[in-house]
Amino acid sequence: MTTPTPIKTYKLVKKHPQKAKTKVLSPKEIDLDAYNSHLNSDILKLQDLIRFYGFNNETIPQTKSDCLLFIKLRIFANIQDFLKGEPKKFQSRSELKAYTLKTHKLVSKEIAKKDLLSTSLMQKLEF
Repeated sequence: MTTPTPIKTYKLVKKHPQKAKTKVLSPKEIDLDAYNSHLNSDILKLQDLIRFYGFNNETIPQTKSDCLLFIKLRIFANIQDFLKGEPKKFQSRSELKAYTLKTHKLVSKEIAKKDLLSTSLMQKLEF
């Protein structure tokens, strides 16, 4: 009769925690229709925002990056007013800054960055 060998137990200890690895998807795993519809929905939201502030269809950009640039350079609006549905647009960043200081309508970055549209309206006002 042989004696059973004791079972070795190991304690798993990570000496160096590793960063989470991201899985690279193969082209077969990517749902291109879902990706394109998400991208198109972002473009459509940005284009609707541009229309909301009174620009016509001839001036509306067709790509997401162009829409974001257009909004940064040509739409100066208070985010609180936008969230309330009031399309009050200013001619320059300095007018927006004066209005914001006068009315105390400030929005924290955390709130503004929750939504693509309010994020795109963010301007550096430097008080």
